Amino acid sequence: GQPIPGVKIVIDKTKGDDGKQGEILVYGPNVMVGYHNRDQENKEVATGDGGFRTGDLGYLDDDGFLYITGRIKEQYKLENGKYVAPAPLEEQLKLSPFITNVMVYGDNRLFNVALVVPDLEAVKKWAAEQGIPTDDIGKLLDDKRVVDQIQSEVDKYSSNFKGFERIKKICLVEEDFTTQNNMLTPSLKVKRRTVWQKYGPKIEALYADVSKAKDALARLKTYADQNSQLELKVATEKAQASITNVEGMIRALDRIQTESRHQISTNADAARAEVMSLNGANTSSTHTIY
Repeated sequence: GQPIPGVKIVIDKTKGDDGKQGEILVYGPNVMVGYHNRDQENKEVATGDGGFRTGDLGYLDDDGFLYITGRIKEQYKLENGKYVAPAPLEEQLKLSPFITNVMVYGDNRLFNVALVVPDLEAVKKWAAEQGIPTDDIGKLLDDKRVVDQIQSEVDKYSSNFKGFERIKKICLVEEDFTTQNNMLTPSLKVKRRTVWQKYGPKIEALYADVSKAKDALARLKTYADQNSQLELKVATEKAQASITNVEGMIRALDRIQTESRHQISTNADAARAEVMSLNGANTSSTHTIY
């Protein structure tokens, strides 16, 4: 809504990266004098000109209405330098009848992934209609058809978000986030560190193929550096900047093979074969670069 009379809202856009969002600062008689005998905390929240740093992320529209989109502390930066506020995305995803809870992750990574707690009743009903056994929940949540169905829900409910914010991969877990298992705060916010401590390996596994693919391309770049092949080096660097998945890596290597005029078929094809083997693709085709 709009600020009440006597209260001013300012958006500190240095805390955002899209020129619109930033930290919400509040000015007015409602702002406290400060924390008693807590100088360091006062320095962190006071602006120096009477304002209060709320720690909330948001923006003002053209009519002066304030929108709160997340918390500054929860905001993280992707590998491409783009900032992501996960909370709004998570709330949107939970509108799906298939999703009970979710934690979005992507700190300093190439893209976002999500740990999803599915609605088991909805999943079992859908799975039964598809002829998928539902008696073993662990196997059910690992079934590719089920994962693909939840991924389609994630894609559907995040379609209004920016491309870099969307979820590229997911993994499913049975246990919900609750205050009892210490994965939610008393105000029902996700305790990300706690969730990571339990499910970190599952989340890391979502990036495993891409990490291996990036390594293959990095070796190709090393080859170009060592053999003074400038065109290959430039093409490889461009490819590295655009990779988002294994399929993207394969396309990048194909593009390098097309763009470069150097005879390096053995190295390029070896890298391509390794990348394709990550997702079981056919590796029998070969190319020669001229």
